[in-house]
Amino acid sequence: MPKLGLTMTEGTIARWDVAPGKSFAAGDIIVVVETDKIAYDVEAPAPGILQEVLVGAGSAVPVGTPIGRWDVGDIKASLDAPDLAPAAEPAAAAATAVEAPPPALARPPQRAGERTLATPYARRLARQAGIDLRGLDGTGPRGRIKAADVERAIATGRSAPTPQAAPILAQSSRTAAYSAGIEIDVTALLALNEQINRDLPDLHADLSHFIILAAAKVSGVFSEPPIIALAPNDDSGGGAASLLAGSDCRTLGGVIARAKNPTAASDAAAAQGTLWIEQALDGISFFSADPPGGFAAALNVGAVREAFRPDADGRAVRAALVTIVLTGRASAFAPVSGQRLLRGLRQMLEAPLLLLAS
Repeated sequence: MPKLGLTMTEGTIARWDVAPGKSFAAGDIIVVVETDKIAYDVEAPAPGILQEVLVGAGSAVPVGTPIGRWDVGDIKASLDAPDLAPAAEPAAAAATAVEAPPPALARPPQRAGERTLATPYARRLARQAGIDLRGLDGTGPRGRIKAADVERAIATGRSAPTPQAAPILAQSSRTAAYSAGIEIDVTALLALNEQINRDLPDLHADLSHFIILAAAKVSGVFSEPPIIALAPNDDSGGGAASLLAGSDCRTLGGVIARAKNPTAASDAAAAQGTLWIEQALDGISFFSADPPGGFAAALNVGAVREAFRPDADGRAVRAALVTIVLTGRASAFAPVSGQRLLRGLRQMLEAPLLLLAS
């Protein structure tokens, strides 16, 4: 059980994403651990096999207790939060038998405006399933609702009614979405782009063209060639989006040629695709927005900013950085796929010569 906070003494297994005996790749989510404050996805540090589950879903154990056994070769890794010291020597292995969940604790009637006690992961599950937490009884301390309580409600088909004493504002139905961001050093890419435009002045390449090319070439993310839309980027908000199919994204020249012929605004608004790419206005370094209705995810690109970063010798050097935020619809583009896409974008954009050669 990893230590995820300075005051954390125990954690609860919310869900195992890999079954015993199954293999996994580096970066795959193995298990979800939750505390009263956070839900934490434990990722594999390297490819391997999950050999045994020692602590089942819904069980809480002290920090340092073995919760499973895996084989990842000679990789030595700590699962603790990055800013914490390594956990103390693990305690004895927990028993493999998982006890039945404790009975729900009786709670007094909830008053209007009173906050429902629930773990972050339980809130996420309830939000995705459309379940009102105020109608559930929790099995945690002081009646706190845990992920296991929500999962039981989902399994039985419960959708708790909204108490009449606590009216809420009506809102339209929303699809569960998630967001993830990554910072990318585009110093080498911008230098290469400047050279390309100097030698080929009619090409007019820019950062967005490289992002489209890289997104189409990230492997292991899309089941079929993606359809990518490049939204207009100007202060007036006008213009029409450019739609690019997989065949348009094989070369930088192909991307630029297709982007110069945008789809009519009315057609773009009704289009369906994989990625909607939109750039922030000048001076806006962080930008996040949901994708249009017909798209699975949006890549929101912040403005390039300058910063100092240490080089290999520890000296501060000037670098050009850009933050890319992905917002996806969980039902159409899995969160783990979104994270892999962002990691792949960083690898390619920070090595632009390899991107153009691939």
